[in-house]
Amino acid sequence: MRAASGRPAIAALIALILSILAQAGDLFESAVKRHFGAKDASQLIPGHGGVMDRLDGFLFAALAAVVIGALRYGMDASARGLLVW
Repeated sequence: MRAASGRPAIAALIALILSILAQAGDLFESAVKRHFGAKDASQLIPGHGGVMDRLDGFLFAALAAVVIGALRYGMDASARGLLVW
């Protein structure tokens, strides 16, 4: 069993894809806020745009990571599908 770190090119490609998707998630959430004229998604974390401003990129990247893993090993082993190459 070899981890993605055993194949640096695959690990780098996955990291690149997930980082691009994290930025896309941030831009998407900002576009939604602009569309609805909202400055902050919530008041839970004052001055930071709300909880979604802290998690928007993470949610997109996490979803993509699950999809990558599930495509390789199925939903029951999506973590293995992402991490074991």
